[in-house]
Amino acid sequence: MWSRLSSARLFPAEVLVIAFAGIAAVLYGSLQLHFRDPVRLYLSKVLLGFVSYVIGHLIAVLLRRLRDIRQALSERKQKSWQETFRDYLRAYLSPGKLVHDLRLIHAISAMFVVYINLKHLIPYINDRLYDEPLMRFERLLLNGRSPGELLIELIGPSWAPLLSEGYTAFYPYVAFITVVMVLAASQSYAQRFCFAFCLLWFLAIIVEYALPTLGPCFYYPELFSHLPPTRVAELQQELWAQKLYLDAHPQSDKGVWLISGLPSLHIAAVVLGSIYLRKVSKVAECCSWLFLAVTCVTTVYFGWHYVADLPTAAFLAWLVHYLSGYRLLQPAGVAEVHRADRQ
Repeated sequence: MWSRLSSARLFPAEVLVIAFAGIAAVLYGSLQLHFRDPVRLYLSKVLLGFVSYVIGHLIAVLLRRLRDIRQALSERKQKSWQETFRDYLRAYLSPGKLVHDLRLIHAISAMFVVYINLKHLIPYINDRLYDEPLMRFERLLLNGRSPGELLIELIGPSWAPLLSEGYTAFYPYVAFITVVMVLAASQSYAQRFCFAFCLLWFLAIIVEYALPTLGPCFYYPELFSHLPPTRVAELQQELWAQKLYLDAHPQSDKGVWLISGLPSLHIAAVVLGSIYLRKVSKVAECCSWLFLAVTCVTTVYFGWHYVADLPTAAFLAWLVHYLSGYRLLQPAGVAEVHRADRQ
């Protein structure tokens, strides 16, 4: 399989995005629906990816400079800014590396465009909701209470604004993990991560089609109505307003259905990022695992997900990590990286 991809000069992540874009086109055509403003969405995602990539390079240059200064203090050999930048330029900004990195950034940006359009189709493909059995299961485990209720009582509503910032930090985290992995010294390892990251979101869509849920905050809003106003609350109100509009205008070319519970992609993406950071930076890996703990608490506290969504997401991330190491999907050199992971 990889020999065919190599001859086509496409990365595995690019092939995956193209394949699911084709699936989206077939689904939209069969359902006679309009794509969700794809040009504007595509341009905004690509621009965001490019800006994140540039910022990542600026931070990386500063870190390289700090490393050179530390070495100069220990070795008593001064290195100028120009020398630092020249070294960085040779290592990370050669034409081949630049094209490679931008293709991966573009693949992930395009993946989000395809994912959002596929997610919009959830109620058209399966209009059954599984919120009630999930809530019954949780209350059975917790003596009639829901995890969200218990967390709010334990932590208190007054912490909601701070926890809201912790939850929304997921969006810069995605930009961070993407740029860090794309800038990894091993191009094959960067390709493997980007393939895994795209596969994660597309497999999640399959789960969302099979077992659609709204999540506690939308299906049982009374449990969270006493929380103070936060950025998370504003986001939930915006998503619910779009849902109501689409319920009233199902054939409209405006609005996007973005509500889904199972699985928690916030959890899955952070688990996957933490796994891959192990070979890049121990400090970044530890910070990522700590951020996972914050995300687990906040996603239940604000009612985005049921507790069952969390282990499902972690399993999905592990599965994707395993599949990304499967030899048929590996570009040249990734097999060696995968063997190094196991040692």
